[in-house]
Amino acid sequence: MKRFLLLSLILLASLFAINTFNVDAVVINVTLTPFPTNVDPSATVTGTVNLTNNAGSTIIFNMVSDSLTKGSDTIPAPIISPSSIQLTTGQTCSAVGAPACPTFTITVPAKQTGPYSGTIKATASNDPSNTNSSSYTLTINSKPILNLPSLTTDNKLILSSQPDKIKS
Repeated sequence: MKRFLLLSLILLASLFAINTFNVDAVVINVTLTPFPTNVDPSATVTGTVNLTNNAGSTIIFNMVSDSLTKGSDTIPAPIISPSSIQLTTGQTCSAVGAPACPTFTITVPAKQTGPYSGTIKATASNDPSNTNSSSYTLTINSKPILNLPSLTTDNKLILSSQPDKIKS
């Protein structure tokens, strides 16, 4: 029994030590333009995927986005371009001598108003377990729709009113 407890403690301590020194090879941060991200339907929003390679070697990172969701309502996932980027150790995209950061564009559809959340994930091509992600939110404003016909001399807008009927 003592041997079992001792082995269990050693195993637990070794797992803790391994996880303590685990560092994400990629730091990912998504920024959206315009900011703040409250936009009207049919507006265009541009996103930038900022990446930093924290690994000890050059790595090609592949990016993928999921759909933006608000409950059961969705906006299709944006296409990230380029979908992969190679960074050397300690390099951040768009730094001097580094490749440009990947970008994406979302044309905001006429959807239910409110916040829609999405996630972009970067994964090292040589090690699928080496991954990190960043969440972002896009808020669709309400926009009243009022369609008036073109007003011309043949097509006049006529407004009429009636007096209130107030009983005393």
